[in-house]
Amino acid sequence: DPKMHELFLNAQEITLMGFSKIFTCYNLSISRLIAIQCQDVYKIDSRNTKSHRKRDVVVHKLSENQSKEIHKQRINNTLTDDQVEDNTIQQQEDLAEYKRQRRHMAVEVLRQLQDFSNDWDMQRVRIYWNNHHKWT
Repeated sequence: DPKMHELFLNAQEITLMGFSKIFTCYNLSISRLIAIQCQDVYKIDSRNTKSHRKRDVVVHKLSENQSKEIHKQRINNTLTDDQVEDNTIQQQEDLAEYKRQRRHMAVEVLRQLQDFSNDWDMQRVRIYWNNHHKWT
């Protein structure tokens, strides 16, 4: 089915009127080509350059269709203000949760180290962490 081809999917002119315009344009172009052949090749008639590019149909280019699709994708990919606001709120909540867990983990590590040895305190844990933690 020619209507289902990707070139014609977004064409608004795929109607009975559009098809009749295409066939009319085709028939007119055949007669125009014969007239141009008589004027330029055989030089029987005087040269008439009027309405050489006249069309009754709307011309679409593949690049126009592709640029429209790219534009639609960009519009769909852009974040709305609400989405950005939701993302920042979520990031702030995640950061607060991370800080709470980090404090809790530090206290838990300190308890385990104090069970092992009484020499450990929070300052020593921080110094050890800063000296041995791989920064990425």
